[in-house]
Amino acid sequence: MSERENGAAEIILPDSEADSLIIHGQGTCPYAKCSYCPLFSGGKSESFDHDLFEQQIQEEARRFSPEEITSVFLAEGNTISMEMGSLRAILATLYKHFPFLARVSAYGSALAVSERLPGELDELRRLGLSRIHMGMESGNEKVLEILNKGVDVAIMEEAANEIKRVGLQLTAYALIGAGGAALSEAHVTQTAAMINRVRPDTLALQTLVAIPQTPLYEQIQSGEFEQLSPHGTIMEIKALLSAIEVELDINCSHISNHCHGMGRLPEDRGRLLNELDYTLSIKESQFNPSTLINVSLPE
Repeated sequence: MSERENGAAEIILPDSEADSLIIHGQGTCPYAKCSYCPLFSGGKSESFDHDLFEQQIQEEARRFSPEEITSVFLAEGNTISMEMGSLRAILATLYKHFPFLARVSAYGSALAVSERLPGELDELRRLGLSRIHMGMESGNEKVLEILNKGVDVAIMEEAANEIKRVGLQLTAYALIGAGGAALSEAHVTQTAAMINRVRPDTLALQTLVAIPQTPLYEQIQSGEFEQLSPHGTIMEIKALLSAIEVELDINCSHISNHCHGMGRLPEDRGRLLNELDYTLSIKESQFNPSTLINVSLPE
């Protein structure tokens, strides 16, 4: 997490935004039904208070010299679902107080993006929103049902395409292991096909983690859902990188992954696959839930 965090007790932050100023956007997710997510269940979005937000930004502006703040991430759950008036006020306030600001990013689910009125995303871009992080997770319909994403593949792609159509950057997330052992091949094949159609600017990979008190955890405990082994998740990443045919940045550095790596496809594909092969050569008995294998092979 960034040293610039504003003191919130729990920040949901993409690792690619670690150098951004983290600003409280919306504290919860209005959907809050994904089967694997424990963070927003039962939460309610607080109403936006422009005066308090203005005060917060003024305090942040006093903490840094003007040129230090070039990127801001509007943190926590599904900020793009906020009311348009609140988003307008947030962006205006940020650009007023941070004269060197070049990028503002936020989370936006496919459901939230699909519910925006025509022209609103384009207006947000013109007001200074730069990037949306979207959890696409899988291109397989059954996997999306297991995850209870609330959308099908068609809506997921439509939302992603709309983000790109208006000129916003798209960081798409794929959830490794989301289909379990039973749907692993279909999950990888159809997710790669979806990514090839959508062509996000960046594809970020995260591995499914079973968290107690979530519906998916209960399915795992009952035997209804069989999780992949550590090697199984690495093999999914390898198969996904092999099947992607479009140019994009790849980010596999999330803490949930057993092997970390970053690069750009197609030019870094060979290096990334070599790193994954090296990780697969490590005995699986050496992996445990707290194991991170950081591999960076010589060129």
